[in-house]
Amino acid sequence: MLKRCLGQALYIASVIIWLFAALSVVARPAYAYVDPGAGFFTLQIVSSTFVGFGFLLRKRIRRIFGRFGRVPKKKTSGL
Repeated sequence: MLKRCLGQALYIASVIIWLFAALSVVARPAYAYVDPGAGFFTLQIVSSTFVGFGFLLRKRIRRIFGRFGRVPKKKTSGL
């Protein structure tokens, strides 16, 4: 199952890279103004993607280890 998912992910990544390369070759110059805040917005998108991937990875790891009973149980406070 993991091998299949990894194969699909690599296939999708290669398609995206080839698409980006093809679009870069046929791109025309855009004589346009780039807002100074666009760089920070791009940085925010990239950082939030990594944080979201971290949460997803944590959830998947807990699910996998939960099947083997290796995940420590959370302590609950008696409020």
